[in-house]
Amino acid sequence: MGRSAEVDRLSGLFSTACSGSGRIAFISGPPGIGKSRLVSEFVSTKAGAGTLLLYGKCGQRTRNLPYYPLVTAVSDRLSSDVLSPTTEERRLALRNRLFELSDLLSGGTSRDVLRLDMEQERERFFNLLVNLVASLATFEHPLLVVLDDLQWADHGTIEFVERMAARIASFPLLLIGAYRDDELDPLQNLPSMLTRLEARAVRFALQPLGTESVQEMTRLLAGEEAGQADKLAQFLVGYGEGNPFRIVTLTSTLADKGILSVGAESCSVDWAALSSFASQGSVDRPLLSLVERLEPELVELLKTASAIGDTFDIRHLASPDETTGEIRNSLAEAENHGVVSRVDEHRYAFGHDQFREHFYSTIPVADRRQRHQAIAERMEALSDLQDQQVLLQLAEHYSRGTDVGKALHFSLQAGDISARSHAYESARRYFKAALVMAKGVAEEPEALRKLRFTIHSSLGGSYAATGDYELALDQYDHANEHAIDAEQRSDVSGKRSLVFFKRGELVPQHSDSDRL
Repeated sequence: MGRSAEVDRLSGLFSTACSGSGRIAFISGPPGIGKSRLVSEFVSTKAGAGTLLLYGKCGQRTRNLPYYPLVTAVSDRLSSDVLSPTTEERRLALRNRLFELSDLLSGGTSRDVLRLDMEQERERFFNLLVNLVASLATFEHPLLVVLDDLQWADHGTIEFVERMAARIASFPLLLIGAYRDDELDPLQNLPSMLTRLEARAVRFALQPLGTESVQEMTRLLAGEEAGQADKLAQFLVGYGEGNPFRIVTLTSTLADKGILSVGAESCSVDWAALSSFASQGSVDRPLLSLVERLEPELVELLKTASAIGDTFDIRHLASPDETTGEIRNSLAEAENHGVVSRVDEHRYAFGHDQFREHFYSTIPVADRRQRHQAIAERMEALSDLQDQQVLLQLAEHYSRGTDVGKALHFSLQAGDISARSHAYESARRYFKAALVMAKGVAEEPEALRKLRFTIHSSLGGSYAATGDYELALDQYDHANEHAIDAEQRSDVSGKRSLVFFKRGELVPQHSDSDRL
């Protein structure tokens, strides 16, 4: 609706990319303006049948998980037919590359590598990551990578985008990133990356729809009654503020209330009822008007789903006395209203981020902790604990739940997983959270010292890997303070020596705790 010019521009960029001159594009705008819909329209109408699509979506609930949109994009691609119109040999080669990529993102490739220089290893990791992604693109099957909601991306994903942008011109590849421009934090990584890529990327700043664009929809509804269609379009644009999500939600609300009646070839509007509806202020909150029509039990179910994320597994929603079949039956009403859609046998997705954000915002803080705890317990009981993505999710939910011991346990594992995949900012978040939890869990002084030694040592390694040497030394000094024997002190001393060597100081300076 009203985005044909942008679709054509994306199509032109993709044609250029398919010739071997890869491009990168960023689509920005406020929530509901149509960023995801624009990409979806472009993919369905302009991207060729032989295009390999990797689509990943960042989320508020998953913003700490390393490379989350890339991990889910690869996982979704592997769970579906990789490429239909191709040879079996090409399909097998692609699947092998995708498995390689999945293993790399989980830290599997680097587990057995001798860590002589963490900074060099990190460079090796990102070079391998970019090369693997680029190797998926061929002239026969160009690659389209879409990363949605980048305002919630982790640092590793942002770094991948920037490194990919530096190499993209040599491959038949189009990378599209979408983000909310009203939620950019200048202290985060996305704004600075956008500035650095200013000359390389094409920008699409989506604007509110005008009356003419909405008239296309209303005239289709109204058939030959153009006057009524144009009047309805003016109303929708005015009260929907040109925001496609608000306009569509408002239209659905009017239809459900009988104010807008849509027939096979025409529609009619009860203008008196519409005026009364508008006077009640309902048009100023179309999303709430839609949600208020849902059954209270369904709203509670959707609140819990919103704590999981944009996509949720119904097995993690079912209480002991419920079945997944009952959950599906309950969600049918939400499906009918477009609040959620079914992804596969067990997974559903919210129809729009604003639905999920609304439901989560209505959960009282104390109740959120209980819901996250229940989700974590069901997830732990039902999932494969060898799956590193599951461990990361458990760290997130237990940290927001009530079991501090489980939160500490999984946060430490999540920190290690993040460090292995060189997502050091994510690792530091998990380790720092674990440091706060440790005091409340370890009852014996010696147990607390062991925990603190492990955490401070891990934090020191994460800072050393990214060249933050002063911070690394500070953490190693803290680790040394909590060392319980000569072996641990020797281990810390060796790590400190490596940091001084990296700084060009051949003779390490000793901390006060070393002298003791």
